[in-house]
Amino acid sequence: MQRRAVIDEWKAQFAVSIRRACQVLHACRATYQYRPRRDPQAFLRKKIRQMAETHTR
Repeated sequence: MQRRAVIDEWKAQFAVSIRRACQVLHACRATYQYRPRRDPQAFLRKKIRQMAETHTR
Protein backbone atom coordinates (compact mmCIF):
# COMPACT_ATOMS: atom_id res chain seq x y z
CA MET A 1 0.00 0.00 0.00
CA GLN A 2 2.84 2.37 0.75
CA ARG A 3 4.39 1.94 -2.69
CA ARG A 4 1.05 2.73 -4.35
CA ALA A 5 0.89 6.00 -2.39
CA VAL A 6 4.39 6.98 -3.51
CA ILE A 7 3.51 6.28 -7.14
CA ASP A 8 0.32 8.34 -6.81
CA GLU A 9 2.33 11.17 -5.30
CA TRP A 10 4.83 11.09 -8.18
CA LYS A 11 1.96 11.05 -10.66
CA ALA A 12 0.44 14.19 -9.18
CA GLN A 13 3.62 16.06 -8.38
CA PHE A 14 5.52 15.49 -11.64
CA ALA A 15 2.56 14.96 -14.00
CA VAL A 16 3.84 11.59 -15.22
CA SER A 17 1.98 8.46 -16.19
CA ILE A 18 1.65 5.41 -13.98
CA ARG A 19 3.93 3.57 -16.37
CA ARG A 20 6.68 6.18 -16.05
CA ALA A 21 6.35 6.51 -12.27
CA CYS A 22 6.61 2.74 -11.85
CA GLN A 23 9.60 2.62 -14.18
CA VAL A 24 11.48 5.33 -12.26
CA LEU A 25 10.67 3.79 -8.87
CA HIS A 26 11.48 0.23 -10.05
CA ALA A 27 7.99 -0.95 -9.20
CA CYS A 28 5.97 -3.48 -11.14
CA ARG A 29 2.83 -2.00 -12.73
CA ALA A 30 0.91 -5.20 -12.06
CA THR A 31 1.63 -4.78 -8.35
CA TYR A 32 0.40 -1.18 -8.50
CA GLN A 33 -2.81 -2.15 -10.28
CA TYR A 34 -3.57 -5.20 -8.11
CA ARG A 35 -6.67 -4.87 -5.98
CA PRO A 36 -7.20 -7.54 -3.32
CA ARG A 37 -10.53 -9.34 -3.43
CA ARG A 38 -12.54 -10.49 -0.48
CA ASP A 39 -13.19 -14.17 -0.11
CA PRO A 40 -16.82 -14.63 -1.20
CA GLN A 41 -17.20 -17.62 1.14
CA ALA A 42 -15.56 -16.09 4.21
CA PHE A 43 -18.86 -15.83 6.07
CA LEU A 44 -19.68 -19.47 5.28
CA ARG A 45 -16.25 -20.67 6.46
CA LYS A 46 -16.63 -18.73 9.72
CA LYS A 47 -20.09 -20.18 10.31
CA ILE A 48 -18.89 -23.75 9.67
CA ARG A 49 -15.99 -23.30 12.12
CA GLN A 50 -18.36 -21.95 14.77
CA MET A 51 -20.67 -24.92 14.29
CA ALA A 52 -17.72 -27.33 14.46
CA GLU A 53 -16.61 -25.81 17.77
CA THR A 54 -20.04 -26.06 19.36
CA HIS A 55 -20.96 -29.50 18.00
CA THR A 56 -17.97 -31.66 18.84
CA ARG A 57 -18.07 -35.43 18.49
